[in-house]
Order: sequence, then structure tokens, then C-alpha cells
Amino acid sequence: MLRNPIHLRLEKLESWQHVTFMACLCERMYPNYYEFCRQTEFGDAQLYRRILDLVWEVLVVKEAKVNFDSQLEKWEDAIPSADDYDLYGVYPAIDACIGLGELIHSQLSGATLEHAIAISETSIRTVVMLEMTQAGREMTDEELYTLSAI
Repeated sequence: MLRNPIHLRLEKLESWQHVTFMACLCERMYPNYYEFCRQTEFGDAQLYRRILDLVWEVLVVKEAKVNFDSQLEKWEDAIPSADDYDLYGVYPAIDACIGLGELIHSQLSGATLEHAIAISETSIRTVVMLEMTQAGREMTDEELYTLSAI
């Protein structure tokens, strides 16, 4: 997998900036989960939306208190299994779920840098897999870099 130079920049940011970065990546991945839920009638895309909105609230409202343990319990049942679907969309949906799970875990552990890097890697993997699926083949790092630079 390509080494993302953003990871090196993340090390210089504060915790709230890591959380903002993670929330932005989850926003970008949310349509993948939403569309999968719509097509398959699996899960609850609104649950993803509500949890992500709670993260934004914590970032914006200093005195906001959220029980992320409770949110994690609710979330664990909303993750699809690739074995249950013969549909490409399950993979980006799972990646979106992994991303939101990492964001919730960052709120529980306070380890925002490691979770920000994990979400970033998941997001990159989602894009790489889409590109390779559309191309119908494995792609070299150079080809993937060229695509990302466009």
C-alpha cells in the first residue's frame, strides 16, 4: 500500500485536529454505507449518521458529553459481513464501518493519532480497491500514485 505523506503531517497536529480529520474521512465514507444499506436493506444508515453527528457535537460544544461505550455497542451490530453478500458495495460499506469504529475507539481511548492513521489507511484501501476493481487487475504503486495525483 502507498505510504501517505499525510500520516507524517498528522503527527504534528493536536488531538482535536486528529478527530476532525477522522470525522471528515468518515463523512466521505458515509455514502458508501448509506448506499449499501439502501440497496440491501441491511443495517441502519441513520445510526452511522447519528454517531458521526455526536462526534461533531463533541468537537463544537465544549461541554458536550457522549457515552461512546453505548454508541459502540449499538454500532457493532450495524457492520455487514462480506460473506453474506455477493455485491462489491459490501467492501466499501465495511470500510466505512471500520472507519467509524476507529473514530469511536479514539473517543474512548484518547489515542487519536493512531486511530487517525488507521482511518486514513482504510480510506486509501477503499479507493485503491475501487480503482483495481474497475481496472480488473492489480495495479502497481506507480499507477496508483498517478491516479491519486490526477
